Amino acid sequence: MSNITLELPKTTPGENATSVEVAEANVLKEVSDTMQRIAQLQPEEQQQVTSFAQQIDLHNSEIITRYGETAQQKLETFTNGALEGVVGRDVGEIGDLLAEMSVNIKDFDKDVENGGIFGAFRSVKKKAEIMRVKYTEVAGSLERVKKELLGQRTTLLVDIKMLDEMYQQNLEYYKELTMYILAGKQKLEETRNGELADLKRKAEITGAQEDAFLYSDLKDQCENFEKQLYDLELTRAVCLQTAPQIRLVQKTDEQLARKIQSSVNNTIPIWKQKIAVALAIQHNEDAAKMQKQITDLTSQMMEETARKLHTSTVAAAKESERGIIDIEAIKVSNTELLATIDDVLTIQEEGRKKRAAAEAELRKAEEDLQQKLIGASQRAGR
Repeated sequence: MSNITLELPKTTPGENATSVEVAEANVLKEVSDTMQRIAQLQPEEQQQVTSFAQQIDLHNSEIITRYGETAQQKLETFTNGALEGVVGRDVGEIGDLLAEMSVNIKDFDKDVENGGIFGAFRSVKKKAEIMRVKYTEVAGSLERVKKELLGQRTTLLVDIKMLDEMYQQNLEYYKELTMYILAGKQKLEETRNGELADLKRKAEITGAQEDAFLYSDLKDQCENFEKQLYDLELTRAVCLQTAPQIRLVQKTDEQLARKIQSSVNNTIPIWKQKIAVALAIQHNEDAAKMQKQITDLTSQMMEETARKLHTSTVAAAKESERGIIDIEAIKVSNTELLATIDDVLTIQEEGRKKRAAAEAELRKAEEDLQQKLIGASQRAGR
């Protein structure tokens, strides 16, 4: 059965590589150098491998089956912990918080730019109050986001420490598996070149079934042990793959932690400063608008006063030039008076004429009556 070559991908950033690609390449190189150094055993470690190889009994099926099992179980437990740490981390929440801050700032800018036209002092005051309320909302949102970001940063720092411990544990498991594999291969080679070869020669010489069975049984045990070593090499390959993954996740967490710290120390204060400047500008604009309204109102009042003054002055001048009684009224009154006198004289003249005529008629009637009375008296005396 062929051996597995354990190598990390060699990444060499090109001329146009991004900072992320360069960082990843540096991480992979660091891990590769570390793993290669660990794979090279020290003299005392090599002695431990040789001593351990001598204790391996390939005639014992249980030993073969469970060879390296402890290291594999440790790795399984370790891998599960690493998986939970990576899967349980909600990096997207940080992006949501930063997006929320951006939306709040943009909304504030829109409110400042599109505040509308406030045509009276009361409206300007109302607008200023709206701006203060909006500033309070945005400032409160920024403080809440800041608090949550700091909480996320604390979590990331804890994760970074945990990942560093996991990385060191992974190196230990890789070293342990390497020593298991080397000891197993050493024992397998010694057995095949020694005891197994002797059993084969003996079986060929004697032709005895018992000798052939012993040879076949040991040969099967060697093959089973070789398969077990192959499984250990697969397990070690998992360790090798896990190492750069841990480091990359750790580097990502470090970058996020620095980004959060930069946002808290730089970005958020800058945004607050921007809001303060925007409010100051708005106050200047409101003051300018109010001053313009005062000027316009003053000009309007002066114009209105001038018009009223002109109207009243002209009217007063006209009245002052009039007499106590208008000449036309005198003319009309005189005409009516003359007409009244003429009518009275006419009526009086007509009355005299009627009275004279009536007196003449009355005298005639009296004379006629006397004549009648005289004639009647005379006729009675006869």
